[in-house]
Amino acid sequence: MNNHDTPSPSSSRTDIDVAIGVLIGLYGYSREHAFEVLARRARTQNVGLLRASRTVVESAQYPTVHIAVADVA
Repeated sequence: MNNHDTPSPSSSRTDIDVAIGVLIGLYGYSREHAFEVLARRARTQNVGLLRASRTVVESAQYPTVHIAVADVA
């Protein structure tokens, strides 16, 4: 693995901060609670905090689209 494969500490911090912002925006959590939720998600999924953060951000970028039956008919 070369240095290009390892995220810099500042980019890792940015990814975590963005994920915290997503949780605050979607659920109205405080910053502290959003971080706790991220940390718990990382533990329960057995992944690092950075991976859990990126998953939250990716999920927010591509939310599931719900189409009402009336819209399809």
